Amino acid sequence: GCALNDLGAVNAFADEVSKLGRLDGALLIAGVDGAPRASDGVDPHFRINYLSHALLARRLLPQLRKSRGRVVTVSSEALLDSDLSLSRLDEGLVAQRGASPHVAYANSKACCVLLADGLKAR
Repeated sequence: GCALNDLGAVNAFADEVSKLGRLDGALLIAGVDGAPRASDGVDPHFRINYLSHALLARRLLPQLRKSRGRVVTVSSEALLDSDLSLSRLDEGLVAQRGASPHVAYANSKACCVLLADGLKAR
């Protein structure tokens, strides 16, 4: 397993997976909704639902490319409740200032769609 709320653990997990050799796919499905605000100011929805997935995908891409593997990213219909604005990503996503837990979850799931689109381009 991998503690997705700890990006160091995600890196360690990627290191372990890289020792396996062939990798046919990665399923980025884990998510949390309604999590309490983190003490470090990084929204847990954003960290767990998006940042950990983006980091893991980035770390595994070279291995996936070698074996022509795929990445599957799962989002949620909740993304329709997102108030995500690409023009204010730097000010809003990290702290989710004033966002309800549901909107924070919806924003993180909208980011998952952007991640999938970005991975498709690679």
